[in-house]
Amino acid sequence: MNIRSLPKKWWFWLLIIVLSGGVYLGIKSQPKISYQTETVVSEPLVQSVDVNGEVASIDEVDLAFDVSGSISEVSVKVGDFVEKGAILAKLDTTELKADVAAAYQSVQYARANLEKVKIGSKNETVAISSVAVLGTEALLDVAKIDLESSKTYLQATKERYDADIASAQASVNTANDNLKQIKQSNSQTLSD
Repeated sequence: MNIRSLPKKWWFWLLIIVLSGGVYLGIKSQPKISYQTETVVSEPLVQSVDVNGEVASIDEVDLAFDVSGSISEVSVKVGDFVEKGAILAKLDTTELKADVAAAYQSVQYARANLEKVKIGSKNETVAISSVAVLGTEALLDVAKIDLESSKTYLQATKERYDADIASAQASVNTANDNLKQIKQSNSQTLSD
């Protein structure tokens, strides 16, 4: 094939025209790149989270008393904040006081009978009355021990509540710290 014979062929010229048109259209159809700039401004970020759910306590305390009875006074309401040493409720001690008073009266009665027997009775009657006095005094001692046991149990219950309150406060503090960390993380993410 001779170089001079190439230009004479019409299909060669058609191919060159089509190729040059394709290159021209390819270059012209590319989109122009434009840039837009903004000045960075620091503004407060307001972000809120709406959630639905149920709040449940991690620690649950079941109360039990050594002495049965009725609660005479409740000093707090559900949801109230309490401090260490605060009295939450009081038991009705009327029955305990009545038991102590009855035991005391029984002792007094037994002593009176003993004195009466000592004045004009036989030795057997005095011995029986002495045993009755001792038994009544034992009942009085038991009533006093029950009263002291109730006081001790009440103190232990208060201390357990104080520990529960401290644990709940630590949980609240941890939740607040976690919330602060999430807010800081979100503000850093949004500022990046």
